[in-house]
Amino acid sequence: MRELILIELYKLEYVWAGNPIGNFGLENLQLIHIKSCPCLTDLFYYDVTKKLHKLNELKIEACGKLKELVYSLGETQKPPAKFPSLTKVELKSLSRLQFFYIYGVELPSLKSLTIEKCPQLKSFTNGFATEDASSTIIDGKSLFELNELTLCSCDKLVVVMSSKTLQELVKLKKLIVSHCMELKMLFNIDGKISHSTELLQQLDELILNDLPNLTQIINKEIVKFNQDLKILQVKNCESLEWLPISQVLKNMEITDCMALHKIMIIHEEEGRRGKTTFAQLKDVSLVNLLNLSIAFPIAAEFPSLETLKIENCPSLKTFVEEYNKEKDHPELDNSNYFFPNSLSLDKLKVLYVMNQPVEELWHYSCPSESFCELENLTLRNNKKLLSVFSPAMIVRFNKLKKLTLEKCELLAEVFILEGDKPNHDNQEMLPQLRVLAMSNLSKLTCFWNKEPQVPFFLNLVSLFIIHCHCLKSLFSLSQAKNLDKLKIFRLCNCEKVEEVISSDKGEKVATIFPKMKCLVLKDLPNLVNFSQEGGCFNWPNLQTVRVNNIPSMKTFLRDDLNTPLLKSVYITFVKKLWLGNLKKTISYMHNNPGMKLQGRI
Repeated sequence: MRELILIELYKLEYVWAGNPIGNFGLENLQLIHIKSCPCLTDLFYYDVTKKLHKLNELKIEACGKLKELVYSLGETQKPPAKFPSLTKVELKSLSRLQFFYIYGVELPSLKSLTIEKCPQLKSFTNGFATEDASSTIIDGKSLFELNELTLCSCDKLVVVMSSKTLQELVKLKKLIVSHCMELKMLFNIDGKISHSTELLQQLDELILNDLPNLTQIINKEIVKFNQDLKILQVKNCESLEWLPISQVLKNMEITDCMALHKIMIIHEEEGRRGKTTFAQLKDVSLVNLLNLSIAFPIAAEFPSLETLKIENCPSLKTFVEEYNKEKDHPELDNSNYFFPNSLSLDKLKVLYVMNQPVEELWHYSCPSESFCELENLTLRNNKKLLSVFSPAMIVRFNKLKKLTLEKCELLAEVFILEGDKPNHDNQEMLPQLRVLAMSNLSKLTCFWNKEPQVPFFLNLVSLFIIHCHCLKSLFSLSQAKNLDKLKIFRLCNCEKVEEVISSDKGEKVATIFPKMKCLVLKDLPNLVNFSQEGGCFNWPNLQTVRVNNIPSMKTFLRDDLNTPLLKSVYITFVKKLWLGNLKKTISYMHNNPGMKLQGRI
């Protein structure tokens, strides 16, 4: 017999009733799977374990009465149970499980261990996954091969590993700990240990989720600790105060850790300061870290960083720790700049900065390669930001494809085109921008403080402007000719907008928005018309128009409008109106407020 699989045997109490005579076929048993046997009270008698030399995989799930996997007859303490070939163990939804074996277990070949939804578990084995912070391993003959460990919803656990066990886990690569409500520490150094002892040097992925009482990862500074860590994810660990990281990180995501105030690398020499290069770091996400004041050390470099998200970290004034202000060089003061002018981010493609008290994002004298690869920029919920692009910086954003600005309360102008110290000749402005979304910018009066002298938005496809209450118009007629690729235009809840395209001293443009497919105009009480300029607007691709609450618009345009594919105008989400062309339909809506729609839908 090589496999034993027992599923949904609702009255099964014992696998073996008593001690099997002889080997009973156990010497070749390699796999045991038991699932949904709610009356099972005992799995292995101690003497049975001596015969399971070839058992390779053990999975037990949803056996509600099972308190321990190995049961010893009598009260005499026996040596640990031994499973010399067991490489994979999964214990799931065992609501009463307290121990694997109360006197310990040896698993010298174990590579993968998953313990999930075992709320009464007191200890997996001595010094490992235990409710006793002072517990130490007895025999030291276990877990040397462990590669992956997952602990989830084990509410009694206080510590994952003690000193002795921690030194044995030389091959551990992946550790996941989540929803362990009493867990206070991952690694407990409970005795004397050298400051330079190597610990968890193979660990490259650490995931910690929903550990409300976790205060420490490790309780002593160890120089050679998880130095190969590449993936770090920490979420909802609200009591965690500081977090050690490695220089070879590739991905770091930290969310909802309210007490966290410092992320740091443990240096061999206390107080050491120097250049720190995160050569492989590609993705960083820092979200809802209210006390975080230091994310990265002084002079940190990020040659591979591609995605950066920072949201609701009010104590984080700058991306890297600052030097003290130099008295002889006041121009080096970076106090108002989130990204110091010495920082180079020449691979950055995606930047989200949300709910941060940022006055200025970047200094015009920052390294010339910085931000030149940026494709997606989102700025949201900022109460101090005054502008986004200066003339010296805008030349860097030739690869920007999507720009989102939302709830920036003081932002009056997006592009400042004079007053900086430009050091480049710009031939185009944001030539690759495809999506521009601006919403809830209560002070926004215009896109730029000076008429652009170069082409702009040449590849813009989607334009969304919502809740910008100080904005009166968007483009002049000559500016609008840059928007040949525009397909989707949505203008909503802008109380002062009177026209979309303003007068332009006799400028005539034969075709505007030739690619337009969808137009939405909603809640614009002062909008008089789309444009007062004469000439023919040719929109051969327009298929969808939605208008609602534009009471001041008497006519869409003064002159002709060509929309051969347009067959109706949506006046609610589902109701439509059509009188042969767009001009007549808009005029009819103005002259018949509260109109009845029978016969015209």
